Amino acid sequence: MSLETVDAVGTRHPTTLGELDLAERLVVWSFRRWVSGTENWALVDHEFRRQFAEPAAKGALKSFAMFIEALRCHARRVIRYHQPGCPCLGCDEVCVLTLVTAAQAGDRNLARATGRWLVRSEGLDALIEAAEALARALAGQDLFLPRRLGDDAKPLAQPERFDGTVTIH
Repeated sequence: MSLETVDAVGTRHPTTLGELDLAERLVVWSFRRWVSGTENWALVDHEFRRQFAEPAAKGALKSFAMFIEALRCHARRVIRYHQPGCPCLGCDEVCVLTLVTAAQAGDRNLARATGRWLVRSEGLDALIEAAEALARALAGQDLFLPRRLGDDAKPLAQPERFDGTVTIH
Protein backbone atom coordinates (compact mmCIF):
# COMPACT_ATOMS: atom_id res chain seq x y z
CA MET A 1 0.00 0.00 0.00
CA SER A 2 1.28 3.46 -0.80
CA LEU A 3 -0.07 6.51 0.94
CA GLU A 4 1.60 8.92 -1.45
CA THR A 5 3.24 11.46 0.87
CA VAL A 6 3.51 14.94 -0.60
CA ASP A 7 5.22 17.82 1.19
CA ALA A 8 4.39 21.54 1.07
CA VAL A 9 6.29 22.09 -2.19
CA GLY A 10 4.75 19.09 -3.95
CA THR A 11 7.63 16.62 -3.62
CA ARG A 12 6.47 12.99 -3.42
CA HIS A 13 8.30 10.92 -0.84
CA PRO A 14 8.47 7.12 -0.96
CA THR A 15 6.31 5.19 1.48
CA THR A 16 6.99 1.62 0.29
CA LEU A 17 10.05 -0.42 -0.60
CA GLY A 18 8.59 -0.95 -4.08
CA GLU A 19 9.14 2.75 -4.81
CA LEU A 20 12.88 2.53 -4.10
CA ASP A 21 15.82 1.94 -6.43
CA LEU A 22 18.24 -0.94 -5.90
CA ALA A 23 20.75 1.09 -3.89
CA GLU A 24 18.01 2.49 -1.66
CA ARG A 25 16.55 -0.97 -1.06
CA LEU A 26 20.01 -2.28 -0.15
CA VAL A 27 20.46 0.44 2.47
CA VAL A 28 16.99 -0.05 4.01
CA TRP A 29 17.16 -3.87 3.84
CA SER A 30 20.57 -3.85 5.54
CA PHE A 31 19.54 -1.23 8.10
CA ARG A 32 16.47 -3.19 9.17
CA ARG A 33 18.32 -6.45 9.53
CA TRP A 34 21.32 -4.97 11.32
CA VAL A 35 19.24 -3.17 13.97
CA SER A 36 16.89 -6.16 14.38
CA GLY A 37 19.59 -8.17 16.14
CA THR A 38 23.05 -9.69 15.89
CA GLU A 39 21.57 -12.92 14.53
CA ASN A 40 20.90 -11.01 11.28
CA TRP A 41 24.38 -9.55 10.82
CA ALA A 42 25.56 -12.57 8.82
CA LEU A 43 22.74 -11.92 6.32
CA VAL A 44 23.92 -8.33 5.87
CA ASP A 45 27.52 -9.51 5.50
CA HIS A 46 26.44 -12.01 2.85
CA GLU A 47 24.44 -9.37 0.94
CA PHE A 48 27.36 -6.92 0.98
CA ARG A 49 29.65 -9.66 -0.39
CA ARG A 50 27.08 -10.29 -3.12
CA GLN A 51 26.63 -6.61 -4.05
CA PHE A 52 30.24 -5.45 -3.76
CA ALA A 53 33.40 -6.68 -5.46
CA GLU A 54 35.47 -8.79 -3.02
CA PRO A 55 38.05 -6.17 -2.07
CA ALA A 56 35.35 -3.53 -1.49
CA ALA A 57 32.87 -5.66 0.47
CA LYS A 58 34.75 -5.57 3.76
CA GLY A 59 35.25 -1.79 3.66
CA ALA A 60 31.64 -1.18 2.68
CA LEU A 61 30.39 -3.35 5.54
CA LYS A 62 32.73 -1.57 7.97
CA SER A 63 31.39 1.82 6.80
CA PHE A 64 27.83 0.58 7.20
CA ALA A 65 28.55 -0.73 10.72
CA MET A 66 30.18 2.59 11.67
CA PHE A 67 27.09 4.43 10.41
CA ILE A 68 24.76 2.28 12.53
CA GLU A 69 27.06 2.56 15.54
CA ALA A 70 27.13 6.37 15.32
CA LEU A 71 23.35 6.37 15.07
CA ARG A 72 23.01 3.93 17.98
CA CYS A 73 25.41 5.77 20.29
CA HIS A 74 24.20 9.29 19.63
CA ALA A 75 20.51 9.01 18.72
CA ARG A 76 18.56 11.94 20.05
CA ARG A 77 15.41 9.84 20.33
CA VAL A 78 14.17 6.33 19.61
CA ILE A 79 14.88 5.56 15.94
CA ARG A 80 11.86 3.86 14.39
CA TYR A 81 12.06 1.21 11.71
CA HIS A 82 9.84 -1.46 10.20
CA GLN A 83 10.45 -5.17 10.53
CA PRO A 84 12.61 -6.74 7.81
CA GLY A 85 9.74 -8.24 5.81
CA CYS A 86 7.45 -5.21 5.90
CA PRO A 87 6.86 -3.47 2.55
CA CYS A 88 6.25 -0.08 4.21
CA LEU A 89 8.88 2.62 4.64
CA GLY A 90 9.06 4.65 7.83
CA CYS A 91 10.03 8.29 8.37
CA ASP A 92 13.34 7.48 10.06
CA GLU A 93 14.18 5.04 7.28
CA VAL A 94 13.59 7.88 4.80
CA CYS A 95 15.89 10.06 6.94
CA VAL A 96 18.63 7.41 6.72
CA LEU A 97 18.21 7.31 2.94
CA THR A 98 18.21 11.11 2.72
CA LEU A 99 21.39 11.32 4.76
CA VAL A 100 23.29 8.74 2.67
CA THR A 101 21.95 10.31 -0.56
CA ALA A 102 23.06 13.78 0.54
CA ALA A 103 26.49 12.44 1.49
CA GLN A 104 26.81 10.75 -1.90
CA ALA A 105 25.79 13.94 -3.70
CA GLY A 106 28.17 16.09 -1.67
CA ASP A 107 25.29 18.08 -0.18
CA ARG A 108 26.75 18.69 3.29
CA ASN A 109 23.99 21.12 4.28
CA LEU A 110 21.28 18.52 3.72
CA ALA A 111 23.40 15.79 5.30
CA ARG A 112 23.99 17.87 8.43
CA ALA A 113 20.34 18.96 8.67
CA THR A 114 19.15 15.37 8.35
CA GLY A 115 21.82 14.15 10.76
CA ARG A 116 20.74 16.70 13.36
CA TRP A 117 17.24 15.25 13.19
CA LEU A 118 18.66 11.80 14.04
CA VAL A 119 21.53 12.38 16.49
CA ARG A 120 22.68 14.74 19.23
CA SER A 121 25.26 17.37 18.26
CA GLU A 122 28.21 15.48 19.77
CA GLY A 123 27.57 12.56 17.41
CA LEU A 124 26.86 14.52 14.23
CA ASP A 125 30.39 14.51 12.81
CA ALA A 126 30.78 10.75 13.36
CA LEU A 127 27.44 10.08 11.67
CA ILE A 128 28.27 12.31 8.69
CA GLU A 129 31.74 10.76 8.26
CA ALA A 130 30.27 7.25 8.33
CA ALA A 131 27.51 8.24 5.88
CA GLU A 132 30.12 9.68 3.52
CA ALA A 133 32.23 6.51 3.74
CA LEU A 134 29.17 4.35 3.03
CA ALA A 135 28.15 6.65 0.17
CA ARG A 136 31.62 6.36 -1.39
CA ALA A 137 31.53 2.57 -1.07
CA LEU A 138 28.13 2.43 -2.78
CA ALA A 139 29.28 4.77 -5.55
CA GLY A 140 32.36 2.60 -6.06
CA GLN A 141 30.01 -0.20 -7.12
CA ASP A 142 27.85 2.10 -9.28
CA LEU A 143 25.14 2.05 -6.63
CA PHE A 144 23.82 5.61 -6.64
CA LEU A 145 20.94 6.76 -4.50
CA PRO A 146 18.60 9.04 -6.46
CA ARG A 147 18.07 12.55 -5.20
CA ARG A 148 14.46 13.10 -4.25
CA LEU A 149 14.82 16.78 -3.33
CA GLY A 150 15.74 19.81 -5.42
CA ASP A 151 15.84 20.52 -9.14
CA ASP A 152 17.61 17.28 -10.01
CA ALA A 153 15.15 15.10 -8.10
CA LYS A 154 14.20 11.78 -9.62
CA PRO A 155 10.44 11.19 -9.78
CA LEU A 156 9.06 8.21 -7.93
CA ALA A 157 7.74 5.20 -9.73
CA GLN A 158 3.97 4.95 -9.75
CA PRO A 159 2.77 3.50 -6.44
CA GLU A 160 1.80 -0.16 -6.49
CA ARG A 161 -1.88 -0.85 -6.13
CA PHE A 162 -2.88 -2.21 -2.73
CA ASP A 163 -3.57 -5.90 -3.12
CA GLY A 164 -5.31 -6.36 0.23
CA THR A 165 -2.34 -8.10 1.85
CA VAL A 166 -2.08 -7.42 5.56
CA THR A 167 1.39 -6.70 6.92
CA ILE A 168 2.73 -6.60 10.44
CA HIS A 169 4.89 -3.57 11.23
